[in-house]
Amino acid sequence: MRYRWLHRSSALLAFTLALSAGPYAATASAQVPAEIGIGIGHVSTIDLDVSGDAWHSTSVDFRAAVPFTPHWSVEGIATVGRRYNSDRRITEGVYGVLLRRHGTVVHGFAPFVACGVLGTYRQTTAPTWSELQAWPLLLPTVGAGARQQISPRLAVQGEIDGMFLLFFPYAYGMRATVSLSMRIGHEPH
Repeated sequence: MRYRWLHRSSALLAFTLALSAGPYAATASAQVPAEIGIGIGHVSTIDLDVSGDAWHSTSVDFRAAVPFTPHWSVEGIATVGRRYNSDRRITEGVYGVLLRRHGTVVHGFAPFVACGVLGTYRQTTAPTWSELQAWPLLLPTVGAGARQQISPRLAVQGEIDGMFLLFFPYAYGMRATVSLSMRIGHEPH
């Protein structure tokens, strides 16, 4: 089994950002509760070295958002997608941290913009070998979307994000998702 080294700095960065949002979340929790979400999405990337390693997989998306003001939140995301290529099973996805700016809510509808960094992972399993590849949080991402509140605790949201290479001036891929979000914690009065 061959492994490409996953830099621990990515996990440390994500953990540090989540912890640093804690004091802000405590103040904002009286205003806007945290939320979790699950959805379905698609991740596509380009093939950089013409080796056929571009990604095109449908994924299950997980997210957790911690607000620090009524309009700003930090969000952790992870996607898991699986596809088959002849005799190979490929499990792949992205993970990362997004900073999200929510727009004004009108009749439960609110647009938003997001920016952040993503990392990727892929495990390829064949009958005689297996390989795990993981890349740290090195893909800057920007995106936009909208959400519609369907009850006091539930919302449906859709978004699309473009992923860029850190040192190259062109897009590396995109991520699109539709998800159901649920507020957790106490509602503001």
